[in-house]
Amino acid sequence: MSSYKAWIAAKRVEALDRGGRPLRNLPDRRHERFRWAGTQAGRVNRGFTIPRHLRREPGEIVNPITGELVNGCLTILEVARATRLSSHKLADILERLGILQRVLACKDVPTITAPELVKPLYYHTPEVTRQAVEANLAVPIKMVRSEAVKELILITQRGQLLVEHAVNRGSVPQRSVDSRRAAIGHLLRQGHSQAEIVRRTSLPKQTVSRHVRTLRSAA
Repeated sequence: MSSYKAWIAAKRVEALDRGGRPLRNLPDRRHERFRWAGTQAGRVNRGFTIPRHLRREPGEIVNPITGELVNGCLTILEVARATRLSSHKLADILERLGILQRVLACKDVPTITAPELVKPLYYHTPEVTRQAVEANLAVPIKMVRSEAVKELILITQRGQLLVEHAVNRGSVPQRSVDSRRAAIGHLLRQGHSQAEIVRRTSLPKQTVSRHVRTLRSAA
């Protein structure tokens, strides 16, 4: 029992160092189970619980495992925009960092020849790892849209710093769209016309025109 108390005390110190605060003023019905995206309601439950806190400040989210209150979280799409990465490449980075893992999910879709019949469609979907939640790198929360329970993955400020370090180390390749835009911008600054850029880069005329409009509007 003493070793368990020591372990709890150590975890409490770690949480306080990360900016955590003790949970107080919890109602009697403290925990609310939620189901993850890619599953039908009532079929699968991953086991995370979310303590319901009565006195949270705006923007604060409860970590479902550690009970810490965190703020400054961003969605994967928002982190992708901030780092100028595609969501897919950002998911690759998060997977290498141990924040996400891709799991196999399934949903029913109509068949082509007989739309009244359905068939299973298997696909991979990102899922927060328990280690990432325990380390306060990401927080999964529940969202209900159109009577379907979906998961929203939020990256905490600590997780955002890990992603930023990974990008700054140069381990992340530049998006192809950014590479094309940089090459077109370089040729524009050299005085080449759009027709000359099309011939030099072998890119479609519509692609060059679109990037030229974007570059000129940002100038």
